[in-house]
Amino acid sequence: MFLFRFIFSWQFWISLILSVAIILGIAFTSLSFLSTYTDHGKEVTIPEIEGMNIQDAIKLVSENNLEFQIDSFKYDSIYKPFEVISVHPIQNSKVKRGRKIFIRCNPKTWKPIVVPNLIDKSKYLAFSQLEILGLKVGDTLYEANISQDRVLRMLYKGKEIKPGDTVPKFSSIDLVIGLGLLRDAVVPNLIGLDYESAKRIIEQNYFSTGILHFNEKNDTLNTRIYYQEPIPNSKLDQGLSINLWLSEKPQEELQQSIDSLDEIYNPEPIDISEFDIPEAPTIIKEKKKKDSSSNDKPTTSSATTVKEKPKQTPANTQGNTLVE
Repeated sequence: MFLFRFIFSWQFWISLILSVAIILGIAFTSLSFLSTYTDHGKEVTIPEIEGMNIQDAIKLVSENNLEFQIDSFKYDSIYKPFEVISVHPIQNSKVKRGRKIFIRCNPKTWKPIVVPNLIDKSKYLAFSQLEILGLKVGDTLYEANISQDRVLRMLYKGKEIKPGDTVPKFSSIDLVIGLGLLRDAVVPNLIGLDYESAKRIIEQNYFSTGILHFNEKNDTLNTRIYYQEPIPNSKLDQGLSINLWLSEKPQEELQQSIDSLDEIYNPEPIDISEFDIPEAPTIIKEKKKKDSSSNDKPTTSSATTVKEKPKQTPANTQGNTLVE
């Protein structure tokens, strides 16, 4: 009953009218503010900038009170350098003033390529990785190394490059590939060197250091090599060891030891021409048989001749008779 009376009272209707008026006032004020703030009904047209140089396009967009963001990530050889490829929203469309538009521009050239880490990787894997990145495989240079068919170094225009360096796209990268260990490689001359120098040369030639023989005491600092096996300039497969003899004495005092070692490891070759080689016995027997058979035949013929001589005697007798 009280609620019914309150609804038909003048206080209720005054409160309702005031509330509606306040709500309408707030809504009108908000819409007016938003219209002013957002420039409602005031639009600009995105200019036609595709195909233009990026500098000219920026100037034209700025004159139309538009903000912009440029994307020049990927180079496309179809378009000119710094040419506007596309714009979003599309050109000639209506946007509010101050709206940010996105401009795709062709860069000056290809983006530099970061050289991948190909060291100690298979040459076939290196070839495929370079092609995927847009690089070319230049010369493949082989070098004696235990890492066969593995990449040892990378070269660009004759200079060594490291992983992480940048090169232009489509550049040619030369690869130095391990050839593996060689057979019948030339043994270096280590005579007269100290141990450290000899060891370095042995490793550079991909041999290994074998047994060390000391003439006096086990000292690699004050001794020098006076003999090696295999001997210098001989042939040896890479990876095999070279034995060394070291001494503190000068080379002249060690000549007797060197001669003794030569008799063991480097004997003089025997000249076969100094020896008379007899013929094979079978061949000699065959010759004797042939000689004996050949001698028998003339003997028979000579015997026949002897027998014929008496036949010639009557002829001589007849001759004597005629003389008489």
